[in-house]
Formats: sequence, structure tokens, C-alpha cells
Amino acid sequence: MENENLDMVQKSNTKNIIAIIAIIVIFLGLLFVTFSYFNSPKKTFVDGINKVYKVLLDNASNKKVNKILNNDIVGLDGETRINLSGSIVDDTLKLFDNTVIKYNYIEDKKNKNASLDLDSSIDNETLVNIYGLIKDNKAYFKLENIINKYYHVEYIFKELLAVDNAEDSKYVIDILRDSIIKKLDSDYFSSDNVSLKINGKDEKVKKMSFKFTDKYIIDVSSEFAKKVKNDDKAIKILVDYNNLTKEEIIEKLDNVIKSAEKVTTSNQDFVFNIYVKDYINSVKYELVIDNVSISYSNYKDVKEFSVLEEETEYLDIKIENNKNISGILFGMIPIKGTYENNKLDLSFNYMNIKCNLVINNEENYKEDSIDSNINIKLNINETGNEYLDLQINTKNSISKYDKINEVNIQSSTAIEEMKEEDKNTIMNKLMETKLFKQISTIYEQNKIESSGLKVSGIEEEISF
Repeated sequence: MENENLDMVQKSNTKNIIAIIAIIVIFLGLLFVTFSYFNSPKKTFVDGINKVYKVLLDNASNKKVNKILNNDIVGLDGETRINLSGSIVDDTLKLFDNTVIKYNYIEDKKNKNASLDLDSSIDNETLVNIYGLIKDNKAYFKLENIINKYYHVEYIFKELLAVDNAEDSKYVIDILRDSIIKKLDSDYFSSDNVSLKINGKDEKVKKMSFKFTDKYIIDVSSEFAKKVKNDDKAIKILVDYNNLTKEEIIEKLDNVIKSAEKVTTSNQDFVFNIYVKDYINSVKYELVIDNVSISYSNYKDVKEFSVLEEETEYLDIKIENNKNISGILFGMIPIKGTYENNKLDLSFNYMNIKCNLVINNEENYKEDSIDSNINIKLNINETGNEYLDLQINTKNSISKYDKINEVNIQSSTAIEEMKEEDKNTIMNKLMETKLFKQISTIYEQNKIESSGLKVSGIEEEISF
């Protein structure tokens, strides 16, 4: 009896062990299948598409900006100043030193009207002042200091200070993403285990490649066009965004579809590689076109961007801790700098020549306006010699307005009906400005110098 009980216990234990082993095998099998799927090249690329999709959506709109732009009447007021000097600044470039361009653009979205005032001067002398108005599908303009008349051309109003509608963007981007994924074929993908230098160390990674052609891009465009053509909401979004009629949008979509049908062969190959470390971490993205490689990597607070052609390194830039920048340009010019608080400061040194580029962007979001101040400074020098000093400053303010700047356009003339007398007046007035006088002088000097070179050359030939 005891032996029978022992046999039963042993058989029961054996069954339990077999069951446990079976469960483990099934679990491992499922784990392997799941892991193989999630670590497959196609899945990796789909994940990459979804990451790009998320970035596009995250940047599709700015709530602070949209709050201002959402008003019926909005305007942009600003000015740009340019100053330049240095030994490489010739007479032509000197003409643009101390340039000031002031502008005021207001648009009435509800009534589809807009006004533009633009004043320009060089070295404190007025160059040209333009007053413009968009109304009733016409653009009216007057060259204030040139001729005291308004002319007009046919023009359909389009919002330049438009609200970025995140929902509309998402809807269209969804269709594009689905079109890209639908046209993916498993035959396009491959993978390999390779060694990759990451932050100066050789690391074992998995290289997943997606080889596609220009025909694939055309097929995606056609698929996107077909989906949009049968989607009334998508068409309305494109109509509003492009300021075209529904018929015009459909015609453009049909052209894309018809063009794609004519393409049966590929003329250009592309390879997109993703390098994956530790099975799940994508550390490098690379696009290869012919022999040119464009890559971006991001691993442990070090970002790197490079452009290579075979063995030639055109550009290699590293950014550490989102601040410190280092790299090399054309394989021989070292780059150093920083990027912090919207300020980029780069230095290039080659032999005894030093170059410094500083770009600073300050933004101030207020309740009723958005102010920005962009400063660009470029200095190239060698000990004892300043080759170039360029400074560009742009100040802008976007805010709500009560109305556009109305002007009297009752006596406006269509541009094609402009009299020959008026054309001559405009040309003569422009030629009287300091800028055009100096350009004319430089042109005449160059003609004389060129003529002198030719004569000299002839004399030399004769003397031989």
C-alpha cells in the first residue's frame, strides 16, 4: 500500500514537473516570439516613424502664440538692422552697411484684408517706402518716395499670421504616417551585428537597415493622395491651409496619383540604418544616399551629427550635456562652442584665422503680445587684421490690432496698364538714390578695368 502511494506521489510530481517545464517552454517560446517581433527591423522602423510622428505633433502648435494669433485682427511690427565692415568688405558690400528695414503688417482674417508699410534706408538715406493693401482679391501698392500712385495686381488673400491648428495637423499627419507604414515591405529590411564607436569606445550593436528607392517615396505619395482624396475632412484642411478651392486640391491629388502610375522603375537607392544597443536603445540613425552618409546619434547625454562621403569627413559635431559643442569642419577646421538659454556661441580656428559666430534669440511672451529679439554676430580676423565684422539685429512684435491701415485706392491702376511715362519715372527716381548711383559707378569702373585687361592682353600678344 505504501509503495502504491509512493508511486502515485512520484507520478504526480513527475506530471507537475512536466507541466512546469511545459509552461516554461511555452513562456520562453512566447518570449522569444515577442522579443523577435519587437526587435525586428520592421518593428524598429515603425517605432522610429511613431517617434517622428510624436515630435511633429509636439511641435505642431504653440499655445502661447496661438492665443495671440487667434484674434480676428493681428499684426507684426518690426525692424532689421545690418552693419558690416572689414578688409574683405569691398565697395559693393559697403553699400549695405547701416541698412535699416522697418515693417508693419496687419491682417484682418475675418474680412480677408491686410495692410503693409515697409520703409527701407541705407546709411540714413531713404531707399524705398512701400505702402500696400490687400482687399477684394487684389494687392494694391505704392512706392511712396518714387511715384505718388497706387497700382494693383490680382491676389488671393492668404493668412500669413495663421493659427497652427494641432488637431488639423494631427489628422493629416496620421494619414501620412499610415501611408508610409502601409507601403513598408519586409523585403526592404535586413539586420546585422556590428561594432560601433560610441563616445570613443567600440560597442557591439545591432544594425537594422531599411533599403528603399525613389519609387517607394512616389508610392507613399500616391497612397497619401488616394487617402486624402476620399476624405472630406482632410480635403477641407488642405483647402484652408493652401487657400485653394476643393477642385484645385483634388486636381493636384489626381496629378500625384497619375504621375505615380507612370513610374515603374527606380532610379535612386536610399538606405536608412538604425543602430540598437542592448536590444532596445536606438543610439544612432543614419541615412545613406550614394556615397554620402548623414547621421545623428544620441547616447548618455552626448549627441553627435556628422556628414561623410566615403572617407571624407565634411562635418562632425558633438553636443555634451545639451550645452558644450565640439567638432571638426571639412576634416581640418576645429569647432568649439556652447548653446545655452537660446544663445549659440561658436568659434572656428584655422591656422592663424579666427572666426566667431554668435546667435542670440530672446523671446518674451506677454498677455497681449509676443516680442522677439534676434542678434547675429559674425567676426573673422587674423592678428592685426579684421577681415569681416557683420552684425544683424531683428526685433519683432506680434500683437492684436483694432484695424488695418486703410488707404485711398479709388484711383488705382492695374499694373499691366502702367504708362511708359510712369515706368521711366520709377526707374529714374531709383537711379537717383545713393545706392543705385554707387552701384552704377562700381559697374562702370569694372567695365573700364576689364577693358584695360583685354587691351593689355592684346598688347602682350602683339609684342610676342
